[in-house]
Amino acid sequence: MKITIIRLSSYGDIALTEPIFRALKELNFQTVIIVKKKFYDIVKNNPFIDEILLYEDLRALNTEKLKTDYLIDLQLNIASKTILKRIKAVRKVRIKKYYFQRFLYVNFHINIHFPSVIERYRQVIEKAIGKEIKLEPIEFFPAERSNLNIEKPFITLALTSKWRTKSYPYQRELIDLILKSTKLNIALVGKNNIKLRNKRLINLNTNYPIDETAGIIKESKLLISTDSLWMHIGVGLDIPTIAIFGSTTPELGFISDYNKPKIILQRKLHCRPCTKIGKKRCPLGHFKCMKLITPEKILRVIKNECNC
Repeated sequence: MKITIIRLSSYGDIALTEPIFRALKELNFQTVIIVKKKFYDIVKNNPFIDEILLYEDLRALNTEKLKTDYLIDLQLNIASKTILKRIKAVRKVRIKKYYFQRFLYVNFHINIHFPSVIERYRQVIEKAIGKEIKLEPIEFFPAERSNLNIEKPFITLALTSKWRTKSYPYQRELIDLILKSTKLNIALVGKNNIKLRNKRLINLNTNYPIDETAGIIKESKLLISTDSLWMHIGVGLDIPTIAIFGSTTPELGFISDYNKPKIILQRKLHCRPCTKIGKKRCPLGHFKCMKLITPEKILRVIKNECNC
């Protein structure tokens, strides 16, 4: 039986499909995912995915080639609905996204429990195939080798996001503090503007493919990450992962029993969360959700975890 899953974007959401594909392979399904080209590196090494179809190439493919037994829309937008109409399938099912519950939580801080992202994925899959699936903790599959070697011991920092309210504001201060207070080297990943010349700091920025960067992260003693793809990758690589949450919260669904960081750093404030995915600026102007998580606090966690 063939099952095709539509999850076009974004980074974290696609990474969180891994437990689903593994469970489906346990049931002997032939598995297919449809993603946008820019996210290909997240899934290309996943041994539980039999075929990867790029959204940009769909128009050139014969409709018969796309035929499937089950077609699952985990995206739920105009593009995915168009795909859902075009591809022939015995059964088509769309995910439930709990928009109203999330609206109440973000705008009025009324937390009516709603499932995590991975649980939502499970719900729609079980509805489609008519049986339960068994999920395991998330795993990420890095590139087999990297051309870059970083002197050990080192830790990885992933402190940025395209959303300012999910980016750590004291990046330079934290880096300086770690270099001054420990003997740990640092690998810095994700798009950033850090320009610090120090042989103990390797700024990977976005110079390497995601799966190759993941291979480097796997060698580190721990990962410090904001609420981003790198957090999921760290957990999926089974290395100690410390997550920093600012304007978003774990209760929004991006943390579950299947992808839980070892430590979550956050501050309880009446204004959190103020967004589902991030904002360009703090709506109240103070950005306390991040600023109250000081570099000194993070350093204490690092020292405790690394015994240094």
